[in-house]
Amino acid sequence: MAASIVLLLALVGSAFAQAPMPELCDKEAPTCMLPGYVCDLTKGECVLSATTTTVAPNPPGPRPPTRSPSPASPSIECRDRSATGRVSDCPQRKHLCENKLYYDLMTAECPKTCGRCPGEKKEKKAGGSGDCVDRHAPGRVSDCPQRKHLCDDALYSDLMAVQCPKTCGRCRS
Repeated sequence: MAASIVLLLALVGSAFAQAPMPELCDKEAPTCMLPGYVCDLTKGECVLSATTTTVAPNPPGPRPPTRSPSPASPSIECRDRSATGRVSDCPQRKHLCENKLYYDLMTAECPKTCGRCPGEKKEKKAGGSGDCVDRHAPGRVSDCPQRKHLCDDALYSDLMAVQCPKTCGRCRS
């Protein structure tokens, strides 16, 4: 009988240890927005997504970014990177181009979308606001104004800078 109780307690304990922790992914939301990352609900953290069920024994290293044409070699073009056989998701991630946490990654992965091809000059749009808008779900109105108090909150400031740059005053002029 005592052995049954111990076994039951061990099973209950392991079930709680494996319980999903989606609230932990909230603090890593910017990482989960990167191409190829997803929230692992059993671990409560952002991880690289698996695109296939087989794993290569020696996966290839990261590819260097494509270089833009120099005057001597006009045939080389600057373009965004993407997984083999897939369309680049850089246009959907453009809001991360100016985010200090992702600046280097976006420069390497999405130079064309972010306007960082060597020799390319960034054009400023009239009014200085450019593409600085608060994000919202399709068919819905942004709730950024109601959440403005989170702009300077230590836990949410990075997420708010990505989701609500206009409301939080994080637009580059």
